[in-house]
Amino acid sequence: PTITPRPHIEDVWHIPTYLHSTKNIPIISSLMLQFSFSRLALGYEVARGFMNAQDEVLTHINSLGASSQDIADVKKDILKNIQLTYDYMENLNTIFPEIVCSIQTRTANRLLLNRERSVIDQLLKNGVLDKPEASRMIDDVETRMFNLTKYPIKIKPPELDTLVFQSSIINSLDKETVNKLSKAAKHQIYEKNDTIIKYADNNISLIIVARGSVEIIDHITNQVQNIVGQGTILGINSIIKGFTENTLKASTPVEILTISKKDLDNISKDDNELM
Repeated sequence: PTITPRPHIEDVWHIPTYLHSTKNIPIISSLMLQFSFSRLALGYEVARGFMNAQDEVLTHINSLGASSQDIADVKKDILKNIQLTYDYMENLNTIFPEIVCSIQTRTANRLLLNRERSVIDQLLKNGVLDKPEASRMIDDVETRMFNLTKYPIKIKPPELDTLVFQSSIINSLDKETVNKLSKAAKHQIYEKNDTIIKYADNNISLIIVARGSVEIIDHITNQVQNIVGQGTILGINSIIKGFTENTLKASTPVEILTISKKDLDNISKDDNELM
């Protein structure tokens, strides 16, 4: 085992790649979207726990190190872990603030329940409550504690209308057309370094970057040509040519909307400004 890297922990941070294979199955894709948000929330909690553990280890290095060189080497590895974990948490906090908010809310609820139980114990000790009443109240608190830890954090993804309107180009269209685009859009989450679409892919779609950032990679040099962010629309040239011109890769956790060429063709029949 090594101090760094920690691949098993990093695996928990990320959304399984097999989930992306469900993106074209309507019923399953909506369930997988919710699972993706829940998995990101789990990753954030694991990262926060790992950060606390690394901070604790730092306090014991000097007393456990065999030599000054060993202490320096271990400290360097731990600080690297802390930096990587901090970067991951900061990315989530910036791109998906609702996930962090939900986790903080549950943490606050847990602290309140612990406080409530302490107050009941103190009231019983002071004779304010009799034992049967205190037991009933403690059982109620423990039931709520159990429910809080048993069920995963529920995070409601943003409404598609909200995400679609973030693009200035689409925002200039009439409301009816935007509503049609929202209904046709497929909503997905990608982790950092995930491939969103490959060069020469025949699955042509308009791609709207809702949150996060995406790398555009040249298929010849395999070098990053550009990095685009929130509100950017990709794939217009690909729709015209019939194949994807570049590989797109997530440079941060990213939330995207895709609208197929078939759906765009149907919608554009009623709105000539769309295409």
